[in-house]
Amino acid sequence: MPYGFIPFPVFNHGGNTLEKNIDYAGCNYLSQSFDYYLANTNTFLAENAVFDTKMLEPVRIALGMSRDDIDGFRAALADMLGTPGGKEHTLDFLIIYYLSDAIVAKQFDGIKVLYNFTEHQQFLVDNAQKWPVIKVFDFVARKLFMSRIFRQPLDAMAEVIRATLANQEPETPKYLLFSAHDTQIGNIIEWL
Repeated sequence: MPYGFIPFPVFNHGGNTLEKNIDYAGCNYLSQSFDYYLANTNTFLAENAVFDTKMLEPVRIALGMSRDDIDGFRAALADMLGTPGGKEHTLDFLIIYYLSDAIVAKQFDGIKVLYNFTEHQQFLVDNAQKWPVIKVFDFVARKLFMSRIFRQPLDAMAEVIRATLANQEPETPKYLLFSAHDTQIGNIIEWL
């Protein structure tokens, strides 16, 4: 490694516990908030009005999916969320949410999709990921989530301050690298 850096791999998997500070699944309150809001048919009504069912067809075409594929996806999603049959008004947005991730990934990798989105449609595809990762946590859950994420870096900063005031060398690493996903980053921005 250049400049004598030594990589220290840190993994955040292998089971969810209260000590896992980056994942919501280790905390019952956060997990329950996520499950409740994701399955609640009222959570994404506003988004569904913006993304309406007219976006589902371009997304389907872009990925080369048949209408039967979409119907199968809708059924599997309804089953996963415990809302079998009906309530498609919310499921259509969630289908767009899940599939837009694949579209953005393909476009990022330079792979052409099979539909030429208008500028507005592309904006919707690009932003479909934002709402489901933010709206699944209420105000209290988000505060709890952020306190878990920032516990380790704030403890390290406090140690640096303590050591500096005592004219000592801090016992923490000089660098802390955090890896996060859209769920963490979106909620950090919303929390700030």
